Amino acid sequence: MIVVSFGAPQLLRGNLAAMTLPGPPGRVIVVDNFRSAQDRRANAAIADAAGWTFLPMTTNLGFGAAVNVGVRHALTHGAKHLLVLNPDARIDPDGVSALRDAIRADPMVLVSPVIVDGAGRLWFRGMRTDPRTGDVSAVPNLGPTGELGPQDWVSGACLMLSHSLWSAAGGFDEDYFLYWEDVDFSRRCVRAGGRLRVLIGVLAQHDAGGTQIASASAGKSPLYYYYNCRNRLLFAAKHLPGRDRLRWAVATPGASKRILYRGGRRQLVQSPKPLMWTLAGSAAGLLALLARSLPVIGSRR
Repeated sequence: MIVVSFGAPQLLRGNLAAMTLPGPPGRVIVVDNFRSAQDRRANAAIADAAGWTFLPMTTNLGFGAAVNVGVRHALTHGAKHLLVLNPDARIDPDGVSALRDAIRADPMVLVSPVIVDGAGRLWFRGMRTDPRTGDVSAVPNLGPTGELGPQDWVSGACLMLSHSLWSAAGGFDEDYFLYWEDVDFSRRCVRAGGRLRVLIGVLAQHDAGGTQIASASAGKSPLYYYYNCRNRLLFAAKHLPGRDRLRWAVATPGASKRILYRGGRRQLVQSPKPLMWTLAGSAAGLLALLARSLPVIGSRR
């Protein structure tokens, strides 16, 4: 199991430390992205008491890069099945065993449980990206087997796969830093010959936003706005043909507005910062889209 922490020792203590996991405790790997010396000491103490492997990073690498560090450590110690879990999520031993059984039966499947929030409300049951606009939505009419299509994706909050599928897909793309790396990884797993599946009978709990650093009045964190807006377009630059890239670019004002409003409209009365970070992320994404498109344009001359 690979868990990426960024401060917030209460999450490790309240979620991961409270879980009873199958297998020896040394198979839990906590990759600690540096936030403060105080949080580092607290997280290290929790990991030491639980018998986990603790890998302290000198800086904040971002989610995908930190997962890659944890997976490399796991693979060098003989891991065959890789479970990625957010520190603000939890899953019971039976759920872990069910995910592992699915991987053993089909090493080329990327699996996720159904994920609910702290109040038991459905949070994830397969997600889809609109190829015309880049908006994301829940997969409609998920069948009893939980199989997802090639345009769908599974959440990085809780997923499991074999070491062979991980190697075929190439791990997480570290360009994203935060958000959309699971969309990208799901797409590359499919391209590598893998399949996506949600195990309908398995539940995990995720307190969405538990790792966010923001006050109630400020909405979500600056990183949330910036990287959701930027990475939507970075994904388009990496994966879509030219015509679809243009569609996503044209749809950017509306898509960025919807991302901004996830933090509520009241936040805009109290501070211009959410809007500023949204605009900055959108601009950075459009630049990435343009940079990826220029070689294609030049080759047609």
